[in-house]
Amino acid sequence: MNRKIWLGAFLLSSHLAAASLPLHIYTLQAQATPDKITARKRVVVEYKDYYIQADRVQYDQKKGIIRLFGHIFIVAGKKYSSWSQSALLDLRTEKLLSSPFFFNESSSKLWVAGTKLEAKKKKVELQHSFISSCSVECPDWRFFFDRAVLDQQKHWIDLYHMRVYIKDTPLFYFPYIGFSTFKERQTGLLRPKIGISDNEGLIYIQPFFYAPTNWWDLELDPQIRTQRGYGLFGTFRFVDSPNSSGSLTTGFFKERKSYLANKKLKNDKHYGLELFYKRRGLFFDRDGIYVDSKNYNDVDYFNLQKSEDVEGLESIVTSRYNYFATFGGDYFGLYARYFKDNRKEDNSDTLQLLPSLHYHRYTRSFLNNHFSYDIDVRVNHFYRKRGLNALEYQLSLPIRFHTMLLDDFLGFCVSEKLFANYADYNFVNKHLNKHWDNEYLYKNTHELSLYTDLVKGYQNFFHTLHLDATLNIPSFEKKGGDKAPFINIEDNSKKLTLTLKEYFYNDEGQEVLYHRLTQPIFYEADQKWQDLENELGFRIDPHWLFNSDIFYSHQRGEITSVVTTAAYKNQRYNLFLSHFYKNRVQGEQDSNFLRLHLSENLSKTYKLFATIDYDFLRDRTRNWSIGWQMRKSCWSYEISFKKETIPLLTSKGSNSYQDNTLYFRIELYPLGGISQSIRKTQERRIF
Repeated sequence: MNRKIWLGAFLLSSHLAAASLPLHIYTLQAQATPDKITARKRVVVEYKDYYIQADRVQYDQKKGIIRLFGHIFIVAGKKYSSWSQSALLDLRTEKLLSSPFFFNESSSKLWVAGTKLEAKKKKVELQHSFISSCSVECPDWRFFFDRAVLDQQKHWIDLYHMRVYIKDTPLFYFPYIGFSTFKERQTGLLRPKIGISDNEGLIYIQPFFYAPTNWWDLELDPQIRTQRGYGLFGTFRFVDSPNSSGSLTTGFFKERKSYLANKKLKNDKHYGLELFYKRRGLFFDRDGIYVDSKNYNDVDYFNLQKSEDVEGLESIVTSRYNYFATFGGDYFGLYARYFKDNRKEDNSDTLQLLPSLHYHRYTRSFLNNHFSYDIDVRVNHFYRKRGLNALEYQLSLPIRFHTMLLDDFLGFCVSEKLFANYADYNFVNKHLNKHWDNEYLYKNTHELSLYTDLVKGYQNFFHTLHLDATLNIPSFEKKGGDKAPFINIEDNSKKLTLTLKEYFYNDEGQEVLYHRLTQPIFYEADQKWQDLENELGFRIDPHWLFNSDIFYSHQRGEITSVVTTAAYKNQRYNLFLSHFYKNRVQGEQDSNFLRLHLSENLSKTYKLFATIDYDFLRDRTRNWSIGWQMRKSCWSYEISFKKETIPLLTSKGSNSYQDNTLYFRIELYPLGGISQSIRKTQERRIF
């Protein structure tokens, strides 16, 4: 019996192949005439990238039409599949008709069920259908439409008379909606950003994305704030080599006269230019460049680029320009730093580092690796338009002798640390009101180190211990001139530094505890015992992690600084807590604040999260937020409330305002979603 079945399938396949069609029909029962083939009972049809199963199949060889009946399952390629009760496939035009039908796209998990499907080479048309990516049995959301047309060549779908259902409840009706089905970068409008503010009115930002090639794109973000003004921001992104990428952002915003007068802003226009670029192998394999440049007229240039989740900006914004190159054992660097203090109306007296030259020769060993040396040379140009400037030259040349004693139990190292520094104030300052004599310093320091490294294994863990005593003894020092406040040179004084480092590892080699203790002792200072640093970190289990770094002042008899963090993470909870305490000397401002981020996964679907920044000295909350998130495989939503302090620049100086933001977002996978924020602003002075 089986022999006859497979023989029949072979004869059908051979007969069809002889007709120059890549068509094969496999069945348990078949009838054939010169023009028609009818197959019954477990019929399988293979045609190009179609794989079809059906209860019954009729093939009209003369017209090139295949009709399918009953429990039809069609697989097209590796991504698409469909089920139906009646279908027709025209081999000449490659047109497919199916009704009723159920269609599934595996990569996006989208499915469509409807009364009729008509698929051609370039277009697919659907009638009276539902579309969703949720569970088929009881979808959380679905779109119902009378008619849909999918243009496969343009990757675009048009939906007519569409209704949006949540469960079985209709919420919205759209006579027409169209969107792209293309999953790669392409030109077009992005999801708008909408917000409502009591001071700025309706906020509407409509991004436009332009992507002509795969190596660069452009995003333009025109915006209007009905009670404040209008503007345009744009970002150009590019990847110009396999080892580099960058972006260029610029923007402009024009204030309304009424808003400008009401808020007493310094500038009626806010504009800026940002450049980010990094690359390895700029001229050869072992060089690179890093640029992070921010040039703007005031801080509102950054604030206005957001419609929700406005992030606080640091008081000082730093632009960095770095180039480095290595040649064997030599390193060359060219750096620049440009600082902008947002608390100042005028930054002409802010000190800049423009530029800094750096040469370093990596450690070289000689005489059986007992001797070693390295060289470090820097030239720093400190510049500002108003105030003292300097050109600083710096040389560091340590020469070391190293050996092991007592059968490698004790290590001994002696170093001669040659150092020279010269600051030329008159190189860039010819007409200072106060004359500064150029500063120079030449010194040598003897450094003696004794250390040991111990390792011991136990039943369930092992312990490593490093003990080090380093003595610095000044050899000679010659100095003169005036030392500017920004010339930072370590004092050349006799100093003993005692260090303890220990680590505990479990039997799997994972670190569970570390402890570092450092005590500098200055012999010639009034306060010999400098601050003691005690750093401790340990992991209780795979979920808990603690870190603490404490500084204790022997002179003041109190703790001067504490940085403590605690983190906990498992499948349900995620907590990060940090506390910073700084007890500064008289005349300086202390710090004592706490930051907490907490989230709880109430289930695989629901999540509750909150953040808070609390200032203990001022007894007030600086920033806080709370929110709720739902995430399923086919859709998600988020609701949050945030209160935070945003800096701005007014005609009277630096100021700030508090933003109270209610944020809402809903997203339907993979179609996209919408978000909206409602903001209320309260002005308050902080600087």
